[in-house]
Amino acid sequence: MPRRLAFVLVLAFAALAMFAGVARALDFDDEDPEPPHGEVGMVYEYEIGTHAGCLPHRLEIGSGQLPPGLSIRKVPRTDGARDAEMFLVEGIPTQSGTWSAWIHLRDCDNRSAETLFTFDIWGRSYSITTQSLQPAALGSPYSAKLEVKGPPSNTTWEVPSGSLPAGLTLSHDGVISGTPTAVGSSTFTVEATGVAVDFTGTRIDSRELTLEVRGGLAAQLSRSTAEVGVPFRGSLVASGGQSPYTWAATGLPAGLALGADGTFSGSPRRAGGFTFTAHVTDARGAVKETPVRLTVHPRLSITTGSLRAAAVGQRYRATLTARGGVEGKRWSVRGSLPRGVRLDAATGTIVGVPRAAGRARFTVVVRDALGAVSTKTLVVVVR
Repeated sequence: MPRRLAFVLVLAFAALAMFAGVARALDFDDEDPEPPHGEVGMVYEYEIGTHAGCLPHRLEIGSGQLPPGLSIRKVPRTDGARDAEMFLVEGIPTQSGTWSAWIHLRDCDNRSAETLFTFDIWGRSYSITTQSLQPAALGSPYSAKLEVKGPPSNTTWEVPSGSLPAGLTLSHDGVISGTPTAVGSSTFTVEATGVAVDFTGTRIDSRELTLEVRGGLAAQLSRSTAEVGVPFRGSLVASGGQSPYTWAATGLPAGLALGADGTFSGSPRRAGGFTFTAHVTDARGAVKETPVRLTVHPRLSITTGSLRAAAVGQRYRATLTARGGVEGKRWSVRGSLPRGVRLDAATGTIVGVPRAAGRARFTVVVRDALGAVSTKTLVVVVR
């Protein structure tokens, strides 16, 4: 081979080798990367390929930062390249904004290349809208549907932390249901995973909720005593379950009626002990029937017919009597007792030492705890 031709060939091969070395210098696959837009709460994945240099490769954040919630890990490369590796930026962004990071690529000989990556993260579009849960009642069926808003998605639910009250479960379609078996308050986290029907991605949101289980639905009277002829001002009171409550009753004493709000009207017509059945329905449809006892006292009346005579200067004592009514009676007098004599309001006793002869005419009044009143006009003669 002529010497001149050999020299030209050597230069050509050297140039080709130099070009090949430059072309395969350590670098990222994409020299001008444009990561896709992310979204708060949406699963994010972005591949970063590297090539040339010596393996293994590693990536480091030189300056700036990735969006909160994202990180980088090495993943297998599937295209068969021998001097190349693949990294994945992944996670779920937790904050909207624009984030820039200089990412340094280093090989086994610590040679490096770097590129600026800019990530644009949009605000959340998919979220749980259920803010709180209505209380449940011990032993009563319970059901509550959890809700989300955002792009149309196929949503599944789970409880990643905490636990529902005993007896309740959360279905994959977001319904909390069952029959509570213990009273108490439970705090837990629900998580919704929505796969968008338009293939824009998978979005996730979570929320901490508290569910209180109250005692079983029960009913009782606010006042268990009544009086013949006196308007009854009692009412039925519910505990447990979920308000508002709706009431009905069977077997009420004659003269009484019950409103749907649990308030009584009317006046009992006959004394005695009565047991009737109260029916209460709460806002969730739970029903409870409870026997209720009501005691109706005879109407209050003064039974003292007359008072014995008194003597000037001598101690006088007479006790007024009444029947019926409800304990807690108080006595008073209208008009004037003999001078030196008074009425004890708590006991109904007229006591004292008369100071002058004469005839005193007055009216005694007794009032009981339900407000019933009885009066009688009496006379005391002082000799």
